[in-house]
Amino acid sequence: MRNIAIQSDKALLDGVEIMTQSPSTPPEKQKWIIALNGNNAVVSSDSNAEHALYARRTHTNFLSCDYRGVGNSTGFPSSEKDLITDAESMVEYLKKKGVPPENILLYGRSLGGGIAAQTAAKKGVHLATAMSFSSLQKTVPLLVRNAAMKTTVAFLGVLLSYLLSSFVGYVAGKLLPSKDWSLNSSSVLQDIRKKGRQVAVLNARYGDNIIPHEASLRAAVKANQAEKSIALFTTHDDPQILREQHDFAEIHNDPLSKHPEVEAAFLKEIRHMLQIDD
Repeated sequence: MRNIAIQSDKALLDGVEIMTQSPSTPPEKQKWIIALNGNNAVVSSDSNAEHALYARRTHTNFLSCDYRGVGNSTGFPSSEKDLITDAESMVEYLKKKGVPPENILLYGRSLGGGIAAQTAAKKGVHLATAMSFSSLQKTVPLLVRNAAMKTTVAFLGVLLSYLLSSFVGYVAGKLLPSKDWSLNSSSVLQDIRKKGRQVAVLNARYGDNIIPHEASLRAAVKANQAEKSIALFTTHDDPQILREQHDFAEIHNDPLSKHPEVEAAFLKEIRHMLQIDD
């Protein structure tokens, strides 16, 4: 693992490279995964240990950088375009080394999945997302609605609480997010496929309190009847888990290692996407 710095517009991104392939492998034959973190995650966090493990298990090299304004990266994002520019700069960093786009996969978790989808569509690289959303415009009102209902149900009862929380969610949808923060992933998945690149999507089957089921990228894929062209994976398949789990954020932030069978299948799909032999 080595520290790197990548110029992205006016920002300087702090990042790391994890090399598992032989240094003698020519760039045009190297296989790379670019990991885009979720909100508040930094490259110096425990995610590096997970990335290093995935690099070994997929026989790929890993690249990850903090977005502008996060960790030691300079600058500050004013819209989603800035974060997409950061991800594009990571792809260009590899392409300038001679790595072809078909040998690059963007892996985005949570917020990173939205950024990865937009970037993959623009740059013609493969995409894998985990615990991500169909769009921020759909996620925010549902998140506000669910939070309001959880807060008021004990005082108003289920029906009144649902009506009030639905209204609050509707208002939130009109006010937030702005047009500068939409990250509509579901609208670009077929663009990625039309460019001959592969897509894999993983979500908790019944959602969590960060990404409600209705707003999950998996739900959007199924609603669009696109399962035949996009690989889908699920965790937390037992609804009893949700009934017993009071803090769904724990589900959202669960490392895939807690679900070894799903993790193995997901990583196998990533190897297949990058045409890496088992």
